[in-house]
Amino acid sequence: MHPDSPAAADEHRSPVHPTRCRCQGCRDRSARYRKRWQHERNHGMTRTVDAGPVRRHLDVLVASGMSTGQIAAAAGLANHRSVWRLMNDPNARMSRQTAGRILAVHPAQLPEELHAEAEVFVPAEFSRRRVRALLALGWTHARMLELSGVRTAVMLNAKEPRVTWRTHVRVRTMYEQLSMTLGPSQATRTRARKAGYPPPLAWDDDAIDRPDGQPWKDLDDLDEPRTRPAG
Repeated sequence: MHPDSPAAADEHRSPVHPTRCRCQGCRDRSARYRKRWQHERNHGMTRTVDAGPVRRHLDVLVASGMSTGQIAAAAGLANHRSVWRLMNDPNARMSRQTAGRILAVHPAQLPEELHAEAEVFVPAEFSRRRVRALLALGWTHARMLELSGVRTAVMLNAKEPRVTWRTHVRVRTMYEQLSMTLGPSQATRTRARKAGYPPPLAWDDDAIDRPDGQPWKDLDDLDEPRTRPAG
């Protein structure tokens, strides 16, 4: 679920707001979602894409020896059943976010051990993009280490092309938790801006986990999160 979608606000329903939560945080998320939707619509983008290329890509992955469970793990999907259903579903379109995650899985980028049911590895750049985006919001490496257990400063400057799936999930979970909240360090935000790090709103959900993904360059119509800086 997109963190800014109106449906996400429904998760905050309460007896006071039985239809939809009207707290400021949920209203801000809803406004950002509508603004982002309009931005994508103006640029000819849609929330769904043709599922054909994804199915053909799945055929290649399976032919290479990957199981549906391994594909689901590498793509960050809930379980292998979602991959199996996609391979056998005649629907012509699918979620752009899910399509991007599956298309980002390539056997050539993963170690041979993956095919022996060992550790799963994914491109480290996916995690580095998230770390840079959180730095752009003012989240320090020290705070990210506390929250994720990952030495993000080391990861950001390391030359290794891959990280373990466990590390990727830890960084992604932290990113989903913090990406709509300003961090406590103005100095970190300033350094990140000088370094050219794009903030979370510059990244589409599908692009951030795609090898050829690129952040939006024109962010004039996208606001920074209006949540108070974390303490």
